[in-house]
Amino acid sequence: MKTTIALLILASAAACAAPQTFTTSGTFPGSVASTPYFGPNETFSVTLTVDSHPTPTNYSLGGFTAVPITNVSYLVNGAQTYNGPGYITFNSEGFILCLDPACYYTLVSFSVSPGKMYSGLESAPTILAGGYMYGGQAAYVVTPPTYLYTYYTFGTSIPASIAAAVPSTPAPPGLYLCLLGIASLGLYALSKRTRALPWVSVGYGPRTPPVGPR
Repeated sequence: MKTTIALLILASAAACAAPQTFTTSGTFPGSVASTPYFGPNETFSVTLTVDSHPTPTNYSLGGFTAVPITNVSYLVNGAQTYNGPGYITFNSEGFILCLDPACYYTLVSFSVSPGKMYSGLESAPTILAGGYMYGGQAAYVVTPPTYLYTYYTFGTSIPASIAAAVPSTPAPPGLYLCLLGIASLGLYALSKRTRALPWVSVGYGPRTPPVGPR
């Protein structure tokens, strides 16, 4: 029984991880170089999905947490420039977002307010919903495959937001598993309380304590 409840609780923890939508947009200044990913005076927007309680692919306690993302869409002047796989790294200064399979191109923040975009340990982060402002740079590898980035600052007060993704209808199976996990927690708490009252039998009323030898 205890093993079953524990498994349900572990499974529900993963199921309760809710998808969130990360968005940001801005305009590159006229001083940036023309590259395959951006150019002078071009507008951009990024949309992606990240779980509220993701499983990191890499992390450093007190440093950063790298988490998987899905549904990546990177538009430049309204044209789809990248929508492939990627990952995002959160740290105390905001994020590092790869927008290329080899990570030759990234959007990097060098400041973020009102604070970090996640809470908890980097090994088990909680991505925090809300509105943010950040200082941003576009980092581009000019001579791949050598990872030598050239950085272009494109703003000091760029808006970004993290918000709950619109849930599917009807409710996905993960939601039911999440609710089942919550019920399992209640059942586990009740069983511990019952064991603490040795003379009470749940469902059968009070029992008479056993009488020892006289």
